[in-house]
Amino acid sequence: MYENGLGRRLTLYVSTDLAGNHETAFRSAQECGASVFYWLDGALGYALVAEIERESLLRAAETVYHQLSP
Repeated sequence: MYENGLGRRLTLYVSTDLAGNHETAFRSAQECGASVFYWLDGALGYALVAEIERESLLRAAETVYHQLSP
C-alpha cells in the first residue's frame, strides 16, 4: 500500500488461490469511488485499487505489471 501526502491510497493485492483460472487480460471495475484493475500472470492474480481516475490507475497498473514481469 502506498499513501500520498493527501491520504490517498494505492493498494496492490496479490493472490495465489486461482482455482485453474487462466484469463490473463487486464480487467477493470469501479465501485463506491474506487477503481480497480486486475489481471493474472502465471500462478498469481493481482488487483490494483485506488480512489483515482481510471486512466491514472491504468497507467499505474501497467507500470506494476511491467515491474513484476520477469
